[in-house]
Amino acid sequence: MKKAFKLVLKLLVIAVSIGGFSYLGYHIYNRYFVGSNADKPKVLAVVKNVSFNSKTNMLTWSNVNHADSYIANINGVEYNVQLNEMNYVPVSNKTEFKVKPVDSTGEYASPGWSKTYTYTLNNEFSYSKVSSYINDALPTNDLKKVISAYVKDNSLYTNCYFTKNGTDKMMKLQIKYNTEVSSIADCINTGYRSVTIKNTYYVANYDSASYLLQSNSFVGEMEQRRLEGYNFTVVASQVGKVEDSTDYHIFATYKLTKGDDVKYIESNILCGVKNPSYNEKTNFTTNLLNMNNRIVYEDSYTELKGDEIIFAKSMDEVQIQKY
Repeated sequence: MKKAFKLVLKLLVIAVSIGGFSYLGYHIYNRYFVGSNADKPKVLAVVKNVSFNSKTNMLTWSNVNHADSYIANINGVEYNVQLNEMNYVPVSNKTEFKVKPVDSTGEYASPGWSKTYTYTLNNEFSYSKVSSYINDALPTNDLKKVISAYVKDNSLYTNCYFTKNGTDKMMKLQIKYNTEVSSIADCINTGYRSVTIKNTYYVANYDSASYLLQSNSFVGEMEQRRLEGYNFTVVASQVGKVEDSTDYHIFATYKLTKGDDVKYIESNILCGVKNPSYNEKTNFTTNLLNMNNRIVYEDSYTELKGDEIIFAKSMDEVQIQKY
């Protein structure tokens, strides 16, 4: 009986010893090889729900706790953003977005990028596709060239060079829609309500837009952009003559560049000559270089966006020869 008791006691001591060493070993392993939770670095959550709204041109994503700013990567270009949204106008058929959170205090590390969100324009925008659509809306269906196209107030506005009854004309056309439209893609995919010819002019085949740029003195918003340091190049242009007058309009789409900043604009400049020459070409060209012999007025100025820019780029390939 005594021998049995001593054996049980020895086994109990051994078990307690093993358990104690196991407990101690467990804590040594976690302390020095795994580390406690307090020693682990804090990491922000990954950004989720990245999305782009083409109607508002807003890129949005879900808020991340403890993040005080974000970095948005758009087609490889990074932007620092304070809120969980930013305005962006796509300038290519395919745009890729990804976002990561930032804690400027350094308490939390960045988790890296979110999943990439890809926005693709749902139409291929070529000059032929859009001009064919505009041609179908024309009363005469004899379009020769589109000078500009942009969307405003649920309407597609375009300055066109066309032929009517054998005569070349310049025209500002307004195509209205029953539903909301905010891009050329929306217009092409939506049945229009009405077509209105806003103004009609006779055509003059002179490169007046280039002569205006050579004068290095514009008016209105164009002049403001010039003073800001933008350089102008003509993408597409055409002159429209006012009947029974020496006045004329320079309808044009321009590309503006300042370093890496690129803009495209639609412009309509009304020009008058103080001392008109008997030589018509002089009135439409070299007289524009003389600021004392001209009167210029900015009739319209529109900064293009989204697929309007893509269409503007395509127009550069179809310039009509000027004289």
